[in-house]
Amino acid sequence: MVVIDYSEIEKGPSIGEGGYGEVFKGKWLGQDVAIKEFGRKKVRNREKLDADFLREVEMVSKLRHPNIILFMGVSINSQGKGLLLTE
Repeated sequence: MVVIDYSEIEKGPSIGEGGYGEVFKGKWLGQDVAIKEFGRKKVRNREKLDADFLREVEMVSKLRHPNIILFMGVSINSQGKGLLLTE
């Protein structure tokens, strides 16, 4: 798993939202990425959220197929939210 320094990420506009968080356009070291930010504003069970984040990271980090987006790495933002970066 690649751990990305948050200062290297440029977060752009929001492109979607779901039950676990929000997805943004962004750039990492000049490359276009999608940034999935885990953690809604009002989280009832932080431990479950963290476990779900780690489970998703584990799953997508093992996937390699031309029809599946490439996992790039993870980061933690200044609010302590987990970020999952994909192509």
